[in-house]
Amino acid sequence: LNSLEDFASDKEIDFYYGDILTGKLCLYSRENLKWNKMRFIQTIKSELDLFLKVKYLYTKTCYLSITDELTSLYTRRHLKSVLSQEFARAKRYGTMMTVAMVDIDDFKKINDVYGHLAGDYILKEVSKIFISTLRKTDFVYRYGGEEICVLMPETVLEKAYIPLERLRSTIDKTNYVFEGRQIHVTVSIGAAMYNQDIKDSEELVEKADNRLYIAKKTGKNKVAIQDNE
Repeated sequence: LNSLEDFASDKEIDFYYGDILTGKLCLYSRENLKWNKMRFIQTIKSELDLFLKVKYLYTKTCYLSITDELTSLYTRRHLKSVLSQEFARAKRYGTMMTVAMVDIDDFKKINDVYGHLAGDYILKEVSKIFISTLRKTDFVYRYGGEEICVLMPETVLEKAYIPLERLRSTIDKTNYVFEGRQIHVTVSIGAAMYNQDIKDSEELVEKADNRLYIAKKTGKNKVAIQDNE
């Protein structure tokens, strides 16, 4: 048989969980069969239907356990697990790793002036920019409130600056409109790179957080990668 056209009959069965397609079963035969009258088809369908529903629910549960519901970014809990592994790998093999801490400037003012729904809107829109602007090899986590952490494996600090500055600029230039009101949004970013003097992943995050503080203290809407900026 060289193609599907060489089969005499076929049967396709779709499997759904609600309105979500979870799988498809395709059956082909050299004979012209009456599929609807074959009992084993219903048995196979029932078993696969249950299996695919369980698999879908398991996959969804795993996804939700590591994903922030509002922003669709990874959670802080997931960051701790991944960061400790990346830190151990960098320490053992001498590879590079940069961590960036990002904070939405004057976020409390946005909530106070425009309301908390506007704050949620800004968080979601800014998170989309993180996902679309940063590199595919970067990992983005909602660290807490309006603070976001970016893990950049195999990246030295100077090269990390380029996508981080692009991120800052894109957020600054984006037009945010909530319920007809325009909101200007900027972010401050602090970044630090692993070196052998840093004893653990928590210290690396703290170093990036200190540089974030410098960025905010010296005018906001900037990327700080040095301790004296």
